[in-house]
Amino acid sequence: MYPRNRSLRSVHEGKGNRSVLWKGLVVLFMFFGVCMAPACEISGVVKDANSMEPLSGANVLLQGLTAGAATDRTGRFVIAGLEAGRYSVLVSMIGYRSTTLSVDLGSEKASKMPLEIRLQLSVLHMEPVQVTGNLHRDVIATPSLESEALTLSASTVPRKQIEREAAKTLIDAMNYVPGAFIESRGRKVKQFFSVRGQRYPYPDYALDGVWQKEFHETPYLFSASDIESIEVMRSSSVLLTGLSSMAGVINIQTKEYEKSETSVELDCGSFNTLRGHVSHGSKVNTFSYAIGLGYFKTAGPDGKHAAEQVSNLYGKLKWQPGEQVQIQGSAMVLNGTREFATAVPPADPKLWLQLEKYDPLKTMLFTLKGKYTAGGTASTEFKFSFADRKSAYENLDTQVQKTLIYTEADREWNASLIQALSLVRQNTLRAGFIYNRWIAPNGKRFYYGKPCDTETYSGVLVDEQQAGRFRIDAGFRWERTHLNRYGAFGIDGSAQGFGKVSPIVDEWRSPILNATLGVAYRLNDRVSFTFHSAVGKIDPREGSLDVNLTEPKTETQWKTDVGVTKRFDRSGRVSMVVYATVQKNAIALSGKTLSANGRIMELYLNRDQFQIGLETEWRTSDFWRGFQPFVNVALMISKAEQDRTIVRNREYPSFIANAGVLWRWRFMDLNVLAKYVSAFQSARFAAVSSADPSAPYPLGDFFTLDAILDWNLDSARQLKLVIELRNLTGQPYSTVVGYPDFGRRILLGVRQSW
Repeated sequence: MYPRNRSLRSVHEGKGNRSVLWKGLVVLFMFFGVCMAPACEISGVVKDANSMEPLSGANVLLQGLTAGAATDRTGRFVIAGLEAGRYSVLVSMIGYRSTTLSVDLGSEKASKMPLEIRLQLSVLHMEPVQVTGNLHRDVIATPSLESEALTLSASTVPRKQIEREAAKTLIDAMNYVPGAFIESRGRKVKQFFSVRGQRYPYPDYALDGVWQKEFHETPYLFSASDIESIEVMRSSSVLLTGLSSMAGVINIQTKEYEKSETSVELDCGSFNTLRGHVSHGSKVNTFSYAIGLGYFKTAGPDGKHAAEQVSNLYGKLKWQPGEQVQIQGSAMVLNGTREFATAVPPADPKLWLQLEKYDPLKTMLFTLKGKYTAGGTASTEFKFSFADRKSAYENLDTQVQKTLIYTEADREWNASLIQALSLVRQNTLRAGFIYNRWIAPNGKRFYYGKPCDTETYSGVLVDEQQAGRFRIDAGFRWERTHLNRYGAFGIDGSAQGFGKVSPIVDEWRSPILNATLGVAYRLNDRVSFTFHSAVGKIDPREGSLDVNLTEPKTETQWKTDVGVTKRFDRSGRVSMVVYATVQKNAIALSGKTLSANGRIMELYLNRDQFQIGLETEWRTSDFWRGFQPFVNVALMISKAEQDRTIVRNREYPSFIANAGVLWRWRFMDLNVLAKYVSAFQSARFAAVSSADPSAPYPLGDFFTLDAILDWNLDSARQLKLVIELRNLTGQPYSTVVGYPDFGRRILLGVRQSW
């Protein structure tokens, strides 16, 4: 804290002293310059004296006057329109000791620096007070909110956490979510993110709440510096955010600003890596805007053919002309090149000899969102997005010296409309419609050469009722896809064996129906319980056959989440969720084909499979002497039917643990992050053995340790040097056969914000 007798310099000096004529005139001009100077202001930042975290909502009052202000989310405040003079400033906040300081505006000794006020925690001694009430949940203001019963199955990664962990991409930012599993490979999709063993399909993505069908090429290129928060909905029971029936949804909220803010980031390090990013945003009256520009390049390890470079441009504009109307639009452009890292044994030798890359790799995304609220009892939300992706694929087979070049392009349109209506007190009904159109003229990735044109329609109805401490909701979703033209391919992402499968033209797929029921119970302001269950049926595609040449049976799915959470005063929050997914007669590809009436068809099979798991998490903001630790653990057992026997499915790790601690001491912030993934098996990308063509290889069973050190060069923590040490142990590990981690990495960086 600055000494009490330290003062601020007047914001504006007098306009006099233009020339020295007479001593009396000079004095006179200076006198009038001070008296007639524009109004002064008092500004600064309020922080926790121990953790140096900015305090939002602190009260800053001028004693004896009615003037004052409250700090924003960055701890900053401004009291403007003041005359020169001495003021007594009182700063207070619940849970902290109040402090008073004197500020002299207009003094020649006044400081040019804004105030930095540090409040000490206080212990309040008082009689026990019981407070009862209901948790405020406004689905009229936010019509797309998912069931409250899914709260514990959703993890939010805020901007502050992204910055502390020095995440560079969207994938990096999700690495320490409970149960997070990242498959790093060198193929057309470089990294896949999943939770709860939800793969094929993988979790879907939504950008600013708008669902995206084909987004898996983008997350490992999406700059984390342009993200405000990430909501990872680990449960597959979401209804309003997307169209995923089994894999969950990841909702990316791009940056927004409440005040003027500019930041510059620069990093360099291992493998000739260079990264720079500049962002700026502000709010002016009813408008707020955000702009981000970034560049990244790396050569990758020697001999791995893993060079990358990408530039990205992001912009967002939000307009709120009144309390009832809000309009927002955003755009993002990615442009770069990416080499596919070559594989090593025991991967298929074909992958050793191919030099593949995307050059160029282009993505353009645009979103538009509007909301109208009518008197607090009804609201309408409309969302639209357009995506245009175009990548030129190049494959050089070094064995035969033959190069294959073609362009993979696709376009996507999304539109959704949600209407929320409060029929009676404490009851809200929401109805929604989602439309998606996806066109890939030449096919994409694994199914290139198979043109695709699909349209998906979905309707959803959700009713939510509050009854005392209970909040009960029930929902129903209907979804159906029309295949204008669809190039058949394996659902596991491989087209091998199905190259001659005839495309599907002008055909409706069977509807997908889902029903959900959720219950959230708030025992008190510290303890709450949740229960959520979903059930749905998926019919086989018309005309499809199983290995017995009969129509596959209808698949039935059950999904259940049960959770409990307890909050503590100083030690944060502890939560636990038990989940289960059961698939009866799950429809899966058998890997066999049939030639009938000139058409080669894929043959399916039905099998039972299920997963059960436990997720627990402990998070705290300020635990002890500037330490802020977190721990989360995910346990999972997966089983599937094989030869009419239910056996352990070892394709997924059964144990994933994340832990970390942030230590703030004076001008240093040290963040240590650790992750453990248990052993699992996979035969994907593996060399085929004549003795056992499906022999899986052991993977996983690895421990990683990262450390990020921020050295703050000023008291406001706006200029800092950053040292990143990744995979400190240097332990070699793989999440996919033939694609090991690149090993220990070091990055040096600088951050400047104002």
